[in-house]
Amino acid sequence: MRPIVHAVLRHAGVSKRRMRGYTYCPNLNGCVNTKSSEVACGSCTNACKGQQECNLGICQLFCGQGTKDCNNDKVCDDIMADPSKCGPNCTACAANEVCDLGSCKTVCSQGLTDCGGGQCVNTTSNKANCGSCGTVCPGDQQCLASVCVLVCPPGQADCDLDNKCDDTTSTSSHCGPLCAPCAQGEVCEKSQCVANCSQGMSLCNGGCVDFKSDEANCGACGTQCVGDQQCLGGTCQLHCEAGTFDCGNDQVCDYIWSDPIHCGLGCLQCAQGQVCDSGLCTFGCSPGKTVCGNACVNTGSDAQNCGGCGNACVGDQICSGGTCVVSCPEQMVDCDADFVCEQIQSDPTACGPGCAICPQGQVCSSGACKSVCAEGQTNCNNSCVYLSSDEDNCGGCGNACVGDQACSGGSCVLSCQDQAQDCDADFVCEQIQSDPTACGPGCAICPQGQVCSSGACKSVCAEGQTNCNGSCVYFSSDQQNCGACGTTCQGDQLCSGGACVLSCSQGKMQCDGDPWCENIMQDPSACGPACAVCGNALVCDQGACKSACSQGYVDCGGSCADLPSDEDNCGACGNACLPGALCVAGACT
Repeated sequence: MRPIVHAVLRHAGVSKRRMRGYTYCPNLNGCVNTKSSEVACGSCTNACKGQQECNLGICQLFCGQGTKDCNNDKVCDDIMADPSKCGPNCTACAANEVCDLGSCKTVCSQGLTDCGGGQCVNTTSNKANCGSCGTVCPGDQQCLASVCVLVCPPGQADCDLDNKCDDTTSTSSHCGPLCAPCAQGEVCEKSQCVANCSQGMSLCNGGCVDFKSDEANCGACGTQCVGDQQCLGGTCQLHCEAGTFDCGNDQVCDYIWSDPIHCGLGCLQCAQGQVCDSGLCTFGCSPGKTVCGNACVNTGSDAQNCGGCGNACVGDQICSGGTCVVSCPEQMVDCDADFVCEQIQSDPTACGPGCAICPQGQVCSSGACKSVCAEGQTNCNNSCVYLSSDEDNCGGCGNACVGDQACSGGSCVLSCQDQAQDCDADFVCEQIQSDPTACGPGCAICPQGQVCSSGACKSVCAEGQTNCNGSCVYFSSDQQNCGACGTTCQGDQLCSGGACVLSCSQGKMQCDGDPWCENIMQDPSACGPACAVCGNALVCDQGACKSACSQGYVDCGGSCADLPSDEDNCGACGNACLPGALCVAGACT
């Protein structure tokens, strides 16, 4: 759940002067946004109850996986461990029983600990019992490998040393990576103190925000997106990934292939004693899966139960072989060991291979701190980007592409690969050859119990295929189920013979042990066969660090590109062709 906001704004001498989007509430002696305030939701006297959040003036409860409002008291109960409300039916366990992953049992399962009161918990990941029973992680800390750790997302930091993540991009009291307070009369914009908000930004509570993409101020100050919503173009929208669906119409994406409360395409609640396996309520898991709270999961690849039930991966970690590991995309690095990947080519708080914090007033351009951006780049939040191809700033700062969209020519476009199709206009490409929720050219929803095989709903998979959550796949070549259900190939890896292998094309090479092929002919952070890091003011020209590009090549942020044929810089720096397209004579075809 998102942090609950109770903001009441008071201004000495002008308490009744309403700010735009705010209402003066005499009972609170201040101005509130009745669209998002839990103390005055919809009206000054309507306070949300329990764990409800205020969503567009309506109090709503958003319970995550493994929780449920059992007593209708607007509080999410832990049905995985609470013996008084155990499992999807909120069963009260007997006096001599414990609640073990949503089932009443006499003893806890292996790997779980009875922390009193009949609760079986995983002390390696349980925030209320981290490392040992009763050890509570404070604030926003999470329990990782039995240790309480604070993991703040990009643009946030623990400025007050209170174990809570504070916004450093638009908060004047702690602005920027060093949490510096802005001077009197200044506001915080894009992690820097400025006199006024720049064009396209709006002033909200002493900070400059982008109404088009800010999830705490989406479309207007204080309009907060809830659940799994994203702020897209100034509107809170929900886009659920494959294998998830908003069953309760509560703006939360439920795992319909394994969640016993929302099992399968019909979002069914499984009966007592049943588990949810591949979207079906059954009395046992299929081979290779483990029962975790009445859900059948692959602990080798499930990010919520990695290596064991309840062991959740965090940040940019993925579950690979039963171990949580950080998997950063190309040109991204986990700089501060917080399990979050930073954009070292453009992030001023983690700039370049050394993850440097750029001095106040400088920008990060092509992995180096500079006073201005390189030609053709635009300063977005002190990050130098190409608006023509940057998926977080496509065509303009803060205009982020979503789902499977790519940024091409400054516009977010959806380009689905062969045998994939956007069935429900949510900017996500469905695998119509195998997806039972979007099967075949007509994107059919297969009936309960059927599978999608070669684009048709059938009772069983074809010979040589395996049923993975209702999808019939070939273990020998399926990128999402390589060798086993749920084993996903990462980065540039390909599934060959049931194993994820990395095979780099000519001019590319694996440099740092991650599953990506670096362009050693152009990448200034991995230049040449030795994967050298070119120094400041140097470029990577045909596999060598030089002071300038050779004749016929153009410096594109430290990479020497052949604009007529370079697919990442086609015709101009940063003009990337869509996947599968070629750059011919400076045009993507």
